[in-house]
Amino acid sequence: MKSKWSPPLHLALSGSYIMAQVQDLAVASPATVSRCGMVYVEPSQIGWWPLITSWLRRMKENFPGIVAALPMIESLLTWLITPCIDFVKKHCRELIPTAAINLAQSLLNLYESMLDEFRIPTGTRASQRASQIGGIVLFTPPTGSDVDIWIQCLFTMALVWTVGGSIDSEGRHKFNIFLRRYYIQRKYVSHLKYAC
Repeated sequence: MKSKWSPPLHLALSGSYIMAQVQDLAVASPATVSRCGMVYVEPSQIGWWPLITSWLRRMKENFPGIVAALPMIESLLTWLITPCIDFVKKHCRELIPTAAINLAQSLLNLYESMLDEFRIPTGTRASQRASQIGGIVLFTPPTGSDVDIWIQCLFTMALVWTVGGSIDSEGRHKFNIFLRRYYIQRKYVSHLKYAC
C-alpha cells in the first residue's frame, strides 16, 4: 500500500466495502487500519497446492485441446514440484531469494505460455487460421500420443527454467544431476508414457 493511497482508501472505506491484497501495512494510517478487517497468512502456511488447483480448473476452460491430459499434468505437478523446490532451497544458493509459492507460480506461468498451441481446439477453422499466414503453415499442433510427449517435455523445460532458474551456476549443476537422478530413481520412463 503506497502512502498516496491511504487518504483515498480511508474515504472509500467510509461507506463501502473493498477487498485488497497488500504486501504490508507499513505506510497505512491507524484510521485506515482500524476500518479494515485484516487476515494475515504466511505464504508458507498456505503452500502451493491451492494455486495448482485453481490453475488446473482454469486450464479446463481455457485449453480444451488438452483436457484429457490434465490428470497427467496434475501427476507431474504432484510428483516433481515439492522435491525440486526442496532440493533448491536446501542444497543450492539462490541469486535472488524466492518463496516456494512464487517458484510454483512461475512454473505455471511459463508452462501455460508454452501450451498456447493447445488453447484453440484442433480441427477448427480458428486453429487452422492461427497456424497459417499467407497460406504457409507455421505450426501444426501435435495430436495423438505426440500430445503426451509435448506436455511432458514442455513441463520439464518449464521446471528447469523456473525452479532451477534462480540459482547460481554451481547450484544449476547440482540441480541438473538431482533432476536426472530423480527421473531415473523414480522410473520416469515408466511413471509417464515417454521420456524427453
